[in-house]
Amino acid sequence: MRLYQAVTLGAKSFPADENGALIKGIARHPIVEDDVVIYSGATILGRITIGAGKRGPVTEALQAAFFGLFTGKTPDKWGWLEPCNVTGAAAVGA
Repeated sequence: MRLYQAVTLGAKSFPADENGALIKGIARHPIVEDDVVIYSGATILGRITIGAGKRGPVTEALQAAFFGLFTGKTPDKWGWLEPCNVTGAAAVGA
C-alpha cells in the first residue's frame, strides 16, 4: 500500500446505545488491501474495502478518457495532440 499525505481514513458514523454512549469494538474504518495507492487529499470513510487487485471505477474512467485521445475514442477538444511550434532555446533537445 502507498499512502500519500493529507489522506483521511475514518468512520462515517459512531453507533450509540440507548443512553447515547458510543458502542466500542465495532469495526467502522476502511480496509485497505495490498497494491493500493491512495493519493493526497483523498477521504475514505466507512467500512469499505479498498483494493481488489484491479483499478477502481474512477481510475478506469480517467484512463479510458486519456488513452482514448490516441485511439480517437475521446475527442481532443482542448487540442492536446496539436504539435507545438517551439524554436530556439525552448525547443526540446536544444
